Amino acid sequence: TRSGKRLTAEVPAPPPPLALAGPWRVTFAKGGGAPKETQTFESLTPWNASPVTGIRYFSGTATYANEVTVPAAFLAKGQRVFLDLGDVRELASVRLNRRDVGVLWHAPYRVEVTDLLREGENRLEIKVTNTWANRMIGDAQEPEDCVWGQPRKPWQATNELAYTGCGLAVLPEWLKDGEARPSKGRYTFCMWNYFTKQSTLLPAGLLGPVRLVGEPEAVFARSAP
Repeated sequence: TRSGKRLTAEVPAPPPPLALAGPWRVTFAKGGGAPKETQTFESLTPWNASPVTGIRYFSGTATYANEVTVPAAFLAKGQRVFLDLGDVRELASVRLNRRDVGVLWHAPYRVEVTDLLREGENRLEIKVTNTWANRMIGDAQEPEDCVWGQPRKPWQATNELAYTGCGLAVLPEWLKDGEARPSKGRYTFCMWNYFTKQSTLLPAGLLGPVRLVGEPEAVFARSAP
């Protein structure tokens, strides 16, 4: 230090991270086309890769639930524990043992859970929300029930509209009359056509890997110069 003292830090070796493996119980919010029944994910896979159409095109919030067994080594005095979700598309709200931990919306998707963990069984719930893109692409697979204008060319784009696509040519009669949509399998309606049926689906869901990571605190000891 400036006064000539020397500080020595003793840093214990951290325990190996604890991987939170499957199966995960996943419940999708109603009204987005996904199955109503809770699904079992043996491993963390993106929704857009699912063989189930309603999950592949799902947009909204799904809740992942799991029971986590925590050994005493992770609760040792002087050690902080973090829940690391790995990759998430796009944001996650975390609850541990019925307590809100926080909302994670950018990388690293990581939050401290030291004071909420207990030895033995712990209940973990992670609510994951993606964007509307995949549901709109799923809707584009259905028969068209709107009339669209000409697609915007990239060189015609302004700073505010720097993308391709097209807007409605006219408001549909069924919309003006308050009637049900002719295309029954659609869940969204937008006045600008952002996607086509050939558009690439975006990664969605909890991608992981999910781990508990222990970080021992350094203990400083002061000695003579």
